[in-house]
Amino acid sequence: MTIEFRALRRGGDVVLCETVIRELPAREGKRPGLAVVMKACETDRKLHEQLVRADKLAAVGTLVSGVAHAVNNPLTGALGRVDLLLRGGPGDDLAGDLQVIRAEIMRAVRTLQNLLSFARNHKPEKTLASMNDVIGRVLEMRQYELRVRNVDVGTDFQEDLPRIMIDTHQLEQVVLNLVINAQQAMAEANDRGTLSITTRHVGDKVRAIIQDDGPGIPYEHLNKVFDPFFTTKWSGQGTGLGLSICHAIVQEHSGAIHVESQAGDGATFILELPVTPLDSPQIL
Repeated sequence: MTIEFRALRRGGDVVLCETVIRELPAREGKRPGLAVVMKACETDRKLHEQLVRADKLAAVGTLVSGVAHAVNNPLTGALGRVDLLLRGGPGDDLAGDLQVIRAEIMRAVRTLQNLLSFARNHKPEKTLASMNDVIGRVLEMRQYELRVRNVDVGTDFQEDLPRIMIDTHQLEQVVLNLVINAQQAMAEANDRGTLSITTRHVGDKVRAIIQDDGPGIPYEHLNKVFDPFFTTKWSGQGTGLGLSICHAIVQEHSGAIHVESQAGDGATFILELPVTPLDSPQIL
């Protein structure tokens, strides 16, 4: 018996992976057992689900781009009007209100810009960047969701953190995945929680520590969390690829990521990336 994986294409896009099982003469009186076939079929199913999810994410990216541009235009107009009113010398009370309005508009504009940047299809490009800035952009993107899920966020960023050579969009993907996982775990366990994020310069590394007070990870799962397709979420809530992708991205950046946790005591993900020497080129 042989088991093959065959990709079907429609219009150049892979739309389905199917498992083809063929009977062959038994070798030495042995045939692969049912467990082998079932494992292959399960892998096939998960690959198919991931392809469907990737297609949905592409559609969502297109939708986000269109909506963000549509919303950004009226916000820009409103911002211009507020600036005109401020230049006209309004009274102190009105000026204070206008400054609040302006700050809120700018916050919405920055969020839209972050969403647009994240949704675009970027070519991998490493540049000198700040870990603090990357985390700050992700938190700004997630601020509404974190607030409505009753998640308090505390940050302790080292101000003189050295810059690192990274693909900022890929690192944003890593941080976003860790923040979403923490938020979902805390919301599911307690309907609220506290997310703490710390950055430090340790030796020749920049370290980011993302800690939640959720249900934690059982000991028997700790060595599996970065394995492809491993997930403890309910069916339909996760593909088990998020953390494995994070691990691959971090390794590509010559860094390391690991988790510390125990059941009932939250989870701590530690991300370390190498500091870039001052005489290195700024773009790779």
